[in-house]
Amino acid sequence: MDALKFNLNDMEEYGKNLTPPCEIAALMDVPESELKAELENEFSPVRKAYMRGVAATAGELRKQNIASAIAGSPASIATAMQDIMRCAV
Repeated sequence: MDALKFNLNDMEEYGKNLTPPCEIAALMDVPESELKAELENEFSPVRKAYMRGVAATAGELRKQNIASAIAGSPASIATAMQDIMRCAV
């Protein structure tokens, strides 16, 4: 698959919006199998762009959760504690 077939800015935006690959393939009119092959290849610029978008959204959600936890939300506190445990090296 030619990674140039995919617009990397679009792929990052799809990632930010947590758009599933099956929907991206439909929107881009490409075979889902070709897109999935790109997303499964850790060296693909398509995967890197998509995951950069996903990571940006995940970071924003964590920030919002931490703010809610600090404000006293029990559910957010529990989620924040789980996030802390996942960060342990």
